Amino acid sequence: GYCFEAPPFDGAICPVDYTTYHSVGVLEDADGAIRFLYSRLRVAGTVVARCPDEDVISCFTERMLEAEGDLRVAWLEGGELREQVIAEGVATENARATIDGDGRLHVACYDVSRGHADVRYLRFSP
Repeated sequence: GYCFEAPPFDGAICPVDYTTYHSVGVLEDADGAIRFLYSRLRVAGTVVARCPDEDVISCFTERMLEAEGDLRVAWLEGGELREQVIAEGVATENARATIDGDGRLHVACYDVSRGHADVRYLRFSP
């Protein structure tokens, strides 16, 4: 679960474990095939309330979280949705993609898998 309420007291611990999906783009290749590119981001760990003045108003949170994820592509085939992981170990909720004239897929994103945001560039060939 995820705690949305204000921390009730110093040392209150909130377990965090959630998965979100983020649209990267809808792309069309030279043959007219449509692909939906998206990311999966899982965040897990704990958030601890710190209240230095024993006053809930002055509380802040200390986050001890880890993120992991991947980039995925989905498409319709015979009326059914298909999907495939195209890059593992990419934890992002903010990415952009384009296909160049040679059919290569270019993706730029902020990857948070190491505890801070690294800018990553990935290129995939057809």
